[in-house]
Amino acid sequence: MKSFTAILLLLLAIAAPVGGAHGAMPAPPSDGTEPGVNERLGEVVPADIAFYDPAGERVLLGSLIKRPTILLPAYYGCTDICPAAISDLSSLLGRLESVPAADYSVITVSFDENDTPAAALSKKRDYIKAIGRPFPEEGWRFLTGDKENISRLLQSLGYGLKREDKGFSHPSGLVVLSPERKIIRYIYGSGYMPAE
Repeated sequence: MKSFTAILLLLLAIAAPVGGAHGAMPAPPSDGTEPGVNERLGEVVPADIAFYDPAGERVLLGSLIKRPTILLPAYYGCTDICPAAISDLSSLLGRLESVPAADYSVITVSFDENDTPAAALSKKRDYIKAIGRPFPEEGWRFLTGDKENISRLLQSLGYGLKREDKGFSHPSGLVVLSPERKIIRYIYGSGYMPAE
C-alpha cells in the first residue's frame, strides 16, 4: 500500500502539460463520437476486455492490472500527439524511483483496430530503449485489439475520438488505475514533468 500511495502522489505532482491544442483539457463529448473525455473517476474498467500482446497472444485486461497502472490510449500510426505522449511517458519512467512491474505497471493500448501486434512490438522496443535504463519487458505492455474491445475500453474510460482521413482526432493523456482497475486520475496532454 505504501508503494501505491507513493506512485499516486508522484502522478498527482506531475506538472500541467505544455501548451498547444493537445495540452488543454478536452471538452467532454456528448455521445462518445467526438474528441474529448467524459471523466469516469471511481468507475471500474471491465476485466474481460480482450487485446493482443506483441506476440499476437490474446490477453484480458484484468490479467494485466495487478498493481497501480498507468494506461495510455494512443495509436501506433500517429505522427503527432501520440509519439510525443509516449516519448514523454518513457522519459518520465526513466526518472521514477519506484520499481516497474513491482510497484506499478504501464499499458499502452492502440485505439486503431488496424494496428498490428508487429507494430506494437516495434513501438515497445523503441520506447523501452528510450527510457535510458534497464526496464523489465513486463513493466510496459503495448497492446492492439479489435474494434469491439477497443470501443468497450474507450467507453469505460469516457474517451471520445473521431476517425479522420489520415488518422484520428482524439484527446491525449494518461489514465491512472488502481490495482482493482478503478479509475483514480486523468492526466491530460503530454510533457509529463515531475513538479519541483
